Amino acid sequence: MDLSSTELTERTLHGWPISYRVVGNGRRKILFFHGFPGSSVQVDLFRKHCPEFDLQVLCLDRPGYNGTEARGGDHFDETCQVVERVLQELEWSEFEIFAVSGGTPFAFSCLQRVPEKVQRLTILCGLGPVTRDEFQGSFSKKSIFLLRLLPLLPGTILKRFLEKVANAQGEKRPPFFDWLMPTSKADQNSLRGAEMKSALRLGLLEAVRQDSRGPLLDAAAFVKPWPAERGSYQGPISLWHGEEDRMIPTAVAKVMQKRLDPCSLHLVPGEGHYSLPLRKMGQILRETL
Repeated sequence: MDLSSTELTERTLHGWPISYRVVGNGRRKILFFHGFPGSSVQVDLFRKHCPEFDLQVLCLDRPGYNGTEARGGDHFDETCQVVERVLQELEWSEFEIFAVSGGTPFAFSCLQRVPEKVQRLTILCGLGPVTRDEFQGSFSKKSIFLLRLLPLLPGTILKRFLEKVANAQGEKRPPFFDWLMPTSKADQNSLRGAEMKSALRLGLLEAVRQDSRGPLLDAAAFVKPWPAERGSYQGPISLWHGEEDRMIPTAVAKVMQKRLDPCSLHLVPGEGHYSLPLRKMGQILRETL
């Protein structure tokens, strides 16, 4: 499966340079928030499912990623402004929100910005607000330390490191990266193959295109208070999490479910952080119809 073939759109909308990708042209509209670090190329997780589920899926590169400009304001607010510009351009009046991993905080930010337009929220292997007391025991001290440290790194250093990861030859990831973002056996199996490696490489290279500004802004946002709550939104919310996820523990999803009640939680046996969206997207789309 070639995950890197969808054409990138780069536009200046109302004075703001923005890059994004769209797959499908169906009636079921989905706004998808990519993971960390990554890019809008992740929208191709949906591409093969577009005909069956009548999909049109939009994924924007967050400010500082790929071709989307970061203007130095609040990262959540700027992300929402970018979303609003593209939704206006595409003339979407209602849509679902899907988010994977580090895209979760931005999905909630958008949800609270336009709750009346959101039909459903679906979170896959989602990040939780690491600084809130009820989540402290769900994350390792290493994870919290690294998230606090990351925004302090010079962007050029992070860019060189992620470019090295992107261009690594062979099937094995660099040991330090594996320590930072550990994978399960299910993840390792799902990430094998030249096409998958090509897609991951493109996502990393697009993430660091602006000297890693986007990933650094994301990391800083992750350790700030962010609204993991319904607000005025009254629609359905579902959480999907692999039981073998070694990057974000299932305990995070369980705490999130309590905060968002009513909310459905699906813990999927035998799936990890990467393998869940790669192998189960069809099932998730079917069960969220």
